[in-house]
Amino acid sequence: MLPAKRQIVVILTALWLTAVTVGMSLVVRHSNTVGAIGKSPSTWPLDCQIQQDAARNTLLMFIHPLCPCTRASLRELARTLAQTGDRLDAYIVVFQPVNKPNNWSHTDLWNAATHIPGVKVISDVDSVIAFQFRVQTSGHVLLYDTTGQLRFSGGITAGRGHDGDNIGHSAIVSLVRGKGQYSNTCSVFGCPIVELK
Repeated sequence: MLPAKRQIVVILTALWLTAVTVGMSLVVRHSNTVGAIGKSPSTWPLDCQIQQDAARNTLLMFIHPLCPCTRASLRELARTLAQTGDRLDAYIVVFQPVNKPNNWSHTDLWNAATHIPGVKVISDVDSVIAFQFRVQTSGHVLLYDTTGQLRFSGGITAGRGHDGDNIGHSAIVSLVRGKGQYSNTCSVFGCPIVELK
């Protein structure tokens, strides 16, 4: 039988290892939790307040300005745009509750979005645009071609808050360059923007 002090050390070590294991499994589970992905319209909505570009592909990224997972999505968007040149008309659509002041959505994520070259950042008051496109999760990206056909719907990160190579980024770059054979749908990792009815 172990001395009392040694028993306490063994018990505390076992408790610590259990807590670390549980904590790490929760972090991994959260990182890999997929957000809701609605069925976005296959053609550009005619009544949308954003004008679809007839000369370039149009990319929309929807974000919640308080979602910490979205930082990685913005970094991946900057990387995607750097690799596609001026072939995209890109918008970042930022959730803005109707009952909050107009500057509520002007967080550090809004500021980061405005620093991505070639992107137009707009407020989506009461999720009107998100509802038109059936988008529910921050970081969701849609790519429409010049004829208004949906070519890609999904995320451009491999997990919540993860930078680096991923299928969504590769699919968009390939589609814009006219070489795309990727799936046009990928999982989205982010916080909810709005629950659709």
